[in-house]
Amino acid sequence: MESVFFIIEQALFFALPFYAANMAPVLVKGIPFLATPIDGGRVWHGQPILGSHKTWRGLAAGVLLAVAVVYAQRFVITYYGLHELAQMDYQQAGIWLFGALAGFGALFGDAVKSFFKRRVGKPSGAAWPPFDQIDFIVGGLLFSRLYTPIPWIFVAVLLVLTPIGHVAVNRIAYAIGLKEVPY
Repeated sequence: MESVFFIIEQALFFALPFYAANMAPVLVKGIPFLATPIDGGRVWHGQPILGSHKTWRGLAAGVLLAVAVVYAQRFVITYYGLHELAQMDYQQAGIWLFGALAGFGALFGDAVKSFFKRRVGKPSGAAWPPFDQIDFIVGGLLFSRLYTPIPWIFVAVLLVLTPIGHVAVNRIAYAIGLKEVPY
């Protein structure tokens, strides 16, 4: 039987592309290229469909960073011989496809949350726990599932640990000036 800590390591390693995709829009927010909102500024029932913070720039950056992370994972597994850490065979994996699904899924989950956030009257940037903390994990898991099976224990681990890590990372990003709000 695998130790609990090793299962946690495996789950977090698997989710690295989701985390990277979720952070990417914040990292590229000062770049004007593709800064157009995905919803084109359209409204539905008096509210933005997604909001001005969901841009093509953030989506592209998230997908590309997720792909880069999957490449890095493959390198780490191969170079250091850490094959037992991997949920899937990164040597045989279609890195572009898996990375794109993981990154797109994470940001799709965030966009779906934003859609519902607007429907309940929450403005862009307003806190909406616990959805702000799990949206990208749920989306990343759902889209990654199209590529590879995911153990249910990974889902449980990620749904428990991600909100804790999300709050901590957002507070750090706020403290160093990458985010305008600490949530």
